[in-house]
Amino acid sequence: MTIRQWTLSSINQLVKQFEQGALSKEEWTHHAHLVVCSYYLYHYNYQEATLRIKLGIIRFTAAVGTENTIDGGYHETLTLFWIWAVNAYITDQSATLEELVNGLLNRPYSKKYLPFFFYAEDHIFSHEARARWVGPNLHPLKASLIASAFIDSIWYGDDLV
Repeated sequence: MTIRQWTLSSINQLVKQFEQGALSKEEWTHHAHLVVCSYYLYHYNYQEATLRIKLGIIRFTAAVGTENTIDGGYHETLTLFWIWAVNAYITDQSATLEELVNGLLNRPYSKKYLPFFFYAEDHIFSHEARARWVGPNLHPLKASLIASAFIDSIWYGDDLV
Protein backbone atom coordinates (compact mmCIF):
# COMPACT_ATOMS: atom_id res chain seq x y z
CA MET A 1 0.00 0.00 0.00
CA THR A 2 1.30 3.45 -0.89
CA ILE A 3 1.54 5.90 1.95
CA ARG A 4 1.12 9.61 1.37
CA GLN A 5 4.37 11.55 1.53
CA TRP A 6 4.09 14.53 3.85
CA THR A 7 5.83 17.82 3.15
CA LEU A 8 6.54 20.49 5.73
CA SER A 9 3.79 22.57 4.14
CA SER A 10 1.20 19.77 4.32
CA ILE A 11 2.18 19.00 7.93
CA ASN A 12 1.83 22.65 8.95
CA GLN A 13 -1.49 22.92 7.09
CA LEU A 14 -2.87 19.85 8.87
CA VAL A 15 -1.82 21.19 12.28
CA LYS A 16 -3.33 24.61 11.51
CA GLN A 17 -6.64 23.02 10.46
CA PHE A 18 -6.56 20.78 13.54
CA GLU A 19 -5.99 23.74 15.86
CA GLN A 20 -8.77 25.73 14.20
CA GLY A 21 -11.21 22.81 14.23
CA ALA A 22 -11.35 23.12 10.44
CA LEU A 23 -10.78 19.43 9.60
CA SER A 24 -13.75 17.21 8.92
CA LYS A 25 -14.24 14.00 10.89
CA GLU A 26 -13.23 12.10 7.75
CA GLU A 27 -9.92 13.99 7.53
CA TRP A 28 -9.09 13.20 11.18
CA THR A 29 -7.62 9.82 10.27
CA HIS A 30 -5.19 7.62 12.16
CA HIS A 31 -2.32 9.08 10.14
CA ALA A 32 -3.53 12.63 10.77
CA HIS A 33 -3.43 11.89 14.51
CA LEU A 34 0.15 10.64 14.20
CA VAL A 35 1.27 13.60 12.09
CA VAL A 36 -0.18 16.07 14.61
CA CYS A 37 1.40 14.15 17.47
CA SER A 38 4.77 14.15 15.68
CA TYR A 39 4.52 17.89 15.08
CA TYR A 40 3.98 18.68 18.76
CA LEU A 41 6.63 16.26 19.99
CA TYR A 42 9.08 17.78 17.51
CA HIS A 43 8.39 21.37 18.58
CA TYR A 44 7.79 21.00 22.34
CA ASN A 45 9.08 18.97 25.26
CA TYR A 46 7.15 15.81 26.10
CA GLN A 47 4.97 17.34 28.82
CA GLU A 48 3.99 20.42 26.82
CA ALA A 49 3.39 18.38 23.68
CA THR A 50 1.20 15.99 25.67
CA LEU A 51 -0.89 18.81 27.08
CA ARG A 52 -1.29 20.47 23.68
CA ILE A 53 -2.27 17.19 22.02
CA LYS A 54 -4.79 16.26 24.72
CA LEU A 55 -6.44 19.69 24.80
CA GLY A 56 -6.35 19.90 21.01
CA ILE A 57 -8.14 16.59 20.56
CA ILE A 58 -10.78 17.52 23.13
CA ARG A 59 -11.35 20.87 21.37
CA PHE A 60 -11.33 19.27 17.93
CA THR A 61 -13.86 16.57 18.77
CA ALA A 62 -16.19 19.18 20.23
CA ALA A 63 -15.71 21.40 17.14
CA VAL A 64 -16.84 18.58 14.83
CA GLY A 65 -19.88 17.83 16.97
CA THR A 66 -18.63 14.80 18.87
CA GLU A 67 -19.42 14.81 22.56
CA ASN A 68 -16.57 13.91 24.88
CA THR A 69 -18.27 11.39 27.16
CA ILE A 70 -17.49 8.14 28.92
CA ASP A 71 -18.65 6.34 25.75
CA GLY A 72 -17.22 8.49 22.97
CA GLY A 73 -14.91 11.28 21.90
CA TYR A 74 -11.61 11.81 23.65
CA HIS A 75 -9.87 8.67 24.98
CA GLU A 76 -7.17 9.33 27.59
CA THR A 77 -5.34 5.99 27.47
CA LEU A 78 -5.25 5.75 23.68
CA THR A 79 -4.05 9.34 23.40
CA LEU A 80 -1.27 8.82 25.91
CA PHE A 81 -0.36 5.49 24.35
CA TRP A 82 0.08 7.04 20.90
CA ILE A 83 2.09 9.94 22.32
CA TRP A 84 4.37 7.36 23.95
CA ALA A 85 4.69 5.31 20.71
CA VAL A 86 5.44 8.33 18.51
CA ASN A 87 7.91 9.66 21.05
CA ALA A 88 9.59 6.23 21.23
CA TYR A 89 10.12 6.40 17.48
CA ILE A 90 11.39 9.98 17.26
CA THR A 91 13.57 10.01 20.38
CA ASP A 92 17.27 10.31 19.65
CA GLN A 93 16.74 10.86 15.94
CA SER A 94 18.26 13.88 14.32
CA ALA A 95 16.00 14.45 11.36
CA THR A 96 13.72 17.10 9.95
CA LEU A 97 10.04 17.03 10.84
CA GLU A 98 9.28 15.80 7.31
CA GLU A 99 11.75 12.94 7.65
CA LEU A 100 10.37 11.98 11.06
CA VAL A 101 6.75 11.97 9.91
CA ASN A 102 7.41 10.03 6.72
CA GLY A 103 9.70 7.61 8.53
CA LEU A 104 7.17 7.03 11.30
CA LEU A 105 4.35 6.26 8.89
CA ASN A 106 6.46 3.53 7.33
CA ARG A 107 7.41 1.83 10.61
CA PRO A 108 5.68 -0.54 13.05
CA TYR A 109 5.26 2.39 15.48
CA SER A 110 2.43 3.72 13.32
CA LYS A 111 0.43 0.52 12.90
CA LYS A 112 -3.19 1.11 13.71
CA TYR A 113 -3.50 -2.07 15.79
CA LEU A 114 -0.35 -1.50 17.85
CA PRO A 115 -2.33 -0.81 21.07
CA PHE A 116 -3.84 -4.32 20.92
CA PHE A 117 -0.39 -5.86 21.26
CA PHE A 118 -0.10 -4.16 24.65
CA TYR A 119 -3.76 -4.10 25.74
CA ALA A 120 -6.65 -6.54 25.66
CA GLU A 121 -9.58 -5.04 23.79
CA ASP A 122 -11.91 -4.97 26.81
CA HIS A 123 -9.15 -3.34 28.87
CA ILE A 124 -8.35 -0.53 26.41
CA PHE A 125 -12.01 0.17 25.64
CA SER A 126 -13.14 0.25 29.26
CA HIS A 127 -14.73 3.38 30.68
CA GLU A 128 -11.80 3.65 33.06
CA ALA A 129 -9.28 3.67 30.17
CA ARG A 130 -11.26 6.35 28.36
CA ALA A 131 -11.35 8.57 31.45
CA ARG A 132 -7.80 8.17 32.77
CA TRP A 133 -4.49 6.51 31.99
CA VAL A 134 -4.62 2.74 32.37
CA GLY A 135 -1.44 0.75 31.93
CA PRO A 136 -1.19 -2.15 29.52
CA ASN A 137 -2.25 -5.63 30.62
CA LEU A 138 -0.59 -7.82 27.96
CA HIS A 139 2.97 -6.49 27.51
CA PRO A 140 4.96 -3.75 29.25
CA LEU A 141 5.43 -0.49 27.39
CA LYS A 142 8.88 -1.14 25.99
CA ALA A 143 9.76 0.34 22.61
CA SER A 144 12.07 -2.60 21.95
CA LEU A 145 9.01 -4.88 21.82
CA ILE A 146 7.61 -2.95 18.85
CA ALA A 147 10.59 -3.83 16.66
CA SER A 148 10.77 -7.40 17.92
CA ALA A 149 7.69 -9.18 19.29
CA PHE A 150 5.02 -6.88 17.80
CA ILE A 151 6.12 -7.44 14.21
CA ASP A 152 5.69 -11.19 14.75
CA SER A 153 2.24 -10.81 16.35
CA ILE A 154 -1.21 -11.18 14.83
CA TRP A 155 -1.65 -7.42 15.17
CA TYR A 156 1.11 -6.56 12.70
CA GLY A 157 -0.84 -6.57 9.47
CA ASP A 158 -0.94 -4.23 6.52
CA ASP A 159 -3.27 -1.77 8.20
CA LEU A 160 -1.72 1.51 7.02
CA VAL A 161 -4.69 3.40 5.70
